[in-house]
Amino acid sequence: MSFAKAYFISLVVYISLNLAFTLIFYMLLGSLDIFIIAFSNLSFIGFALFGSIIFTPTLNVFMLTIFVALGTAMPSQAGNYVLAITILFIGYFITQIVSSFTAGRLSESRGAAFGAWMLTAFTCGMLLLLFTILGDSGSVGLLTGSVMFFGGTLNFLVLLILLACLINGIFYGCIALLSLKSMNL
Repeated sequence: MSFAKAYFISLVVYISLNLAFTLIFYMLLGSLDIFIIAFSNLSFIGFALFGSIIFTPTLNVFMLTIFVALGTAMPSQAGNYVLAITILFIGYFITQIVSSFTAGRLSESRGAAFGAWMLTAFTCGMLLLLFTILGDSGSVGLLTGSVMFFGGTLNFLVLLILLACLINGIFYGCIALLSLKSMNL
């Protein structure tokens, strides 16, 4: 019972936080109407709910460094975009940390904590892939457009998402292990 509870609650926390930070991103840009209109696109829904799973911790740090440096170098030209994208990438960290922490706190053993977070990561990745494949041709350019730009195919997209899920599962799974209430085997 503990494993299922930890898994489902961490999945709900993950989806809720991811959607909240995506909403904050669009609110900071002042384009909430675009967010509402884009919610008719299946690929956008998938990315709004599960998109942060493809950003590994190192990619998050890299993107944050670039956008903070960009905002520092030319603050007048960057405007709210740098602030919005910085908040979004910080949100990607917070989403995965909080949901893995939740999985760890609700589990009764190390295996359940790590497994609940790993299953959450792979579930989010597979749902993102499903939403991306089922979406229309004008889908989210950040995922499918960048993969196709580098000559990737659907197989490459699946490999990219699986690898990101594995990296995030192991990295944030350690947070789930550290957040256990008791250290039972």
